[in-house]
Amino acid sequence: MIKDTDVETAQMAIIKLKEISSELLDGRYLNEDNSIGILGGSSGIIMFLFHYAQYSDDIIYSEVGKEYVYQLFDKINAGNIGTTFCNGLAGTIWLLDYLVKNNFIEFDIDDNAAPLDEYLAICMQKDIDSNNYDFLHGAIGYGMYFLERYKNTNNDKYKQEYLKYIYQLINFFEESSIEYNNTIYWECENNQEPKHVNLGLAHGIPSIICFLAKVYNVNIEKERIKNLLEQSVSFILKYKTFENISSFPSKVSLNNIDYDNKEDISRMAWCYGDLGIAIALYHANQILNNEEVEREYIELLHKSLKRKDKSISMVEDISVCHGSFGLALIFKKFYDRTKIDSLKEAYIYWLNDGLSKSVYTDGIAGFKAHRGDNKYERETDILGGVSGIGMVLMSILTENSLDWDECLLLS
Repeated sequence: MIKDTDVETAQMAIIKLKEISSELLDGRYLNEDNSIGILGGSSGIIMFLFHYAQYSDDIIYSEVGKEYVYQLFDKINAGNIGTTFCNGLAGTIWLLDYLVKNNFIEFDIDDNAAPLDEYLAICMQKDIDSNNYDFLHGAIGYGMYFLERYKNTNNDKYKQEYLKYIYQLINFFEESSIEYNNTIYWECENNQEPKHVNLGLAHGIPSIICFLAKVYNVNIEKERIKNLLEQSVSFILKYKTFENISSFPSKVSLNNIDYDNKEDISRMAWCYGDLGIAIALYHANQILNNEEVEREYIELLHKSLKRKDKSISMVEDISVCHGSFGLALIFKKFYDRTKIDSLKEAYIYWLNDGLSKSVYTDGIAGFKAHRGDNKYERETDILGGVSGIGMVLMSILTENSLDWDECLLLS
């Protein structure tokens, strides 16, 4: 445990965690954020407060967390909120389900959330119709919510409804997949760029793989899903290169599907790059049990842990999404799974790197998120802000295994 082996780093992490916890007791952070989702909204603050109450054995944090939950209800009832997993209603109710499941709060999800299910299902269908499978802002995010409710509800009627919605998503992935040389892929569409194949965990095929693996693990359509996993994993592996700093590109143009561009380098991050692909390969291989796939994700981890210099890591930020603390979390997760010593060294390196960037006198606990063009801002959410940093610090400092990162497709 880091408290025993890296005392100075652990002490700094404890100090920063305490500073974050003190700041997030201030209700203005909840009120100034119009987004309510689990990853990009104020639900992340609530998750942090309940976990910190457990970590510190201080009830004040859970009491404030409960007050914040009531304020979330007020925002929902007032309307004018988003619906996505990242920023909106699906992510918020996912959080409530998570808090109930982990005995942080007592709340009847079935009675209170079920009236919203049909509305969220309509939102998911709209994304399916527009071919928007995006995890953060599209169909997979709703699928995450429906899958969690399917697992946790004791109401048979609701369970069948959730199963129906999950089937809609499985059917969509099957019907929208495109065959290519005995593999399959899915096109990514957005308004900013032409159609392409996205290989990032936040918005691309790796998130499809992670979601389908979750569905498989609750014994839904296992044969169909295994087939989708085998073919999509094979597609990704076609794009491995040996010449680059990174092994995989962030995306592949449909005009260059055979891919002869060896200069497309992906950065070190949760959202895009080799580590997101390693996460997807790991989850798929818990089902496929393929030695080649296992070698591939282990190789990705070993190659990635060597990318420390800024010129090859391309890490500018401290965030969970694409910064130092996200890398620390990923390497810690894989160290716990594999006990490979170099992965422990990697997560401690990136933890120290993140802690060293706590330099802003007007930041939150000294932290600010990088927003491009040398612009840094105070952020409180999980993906970009101090709620996520605090959750990473607790994951590293505690002996208990925390499954909160399921919302990041890590667990």
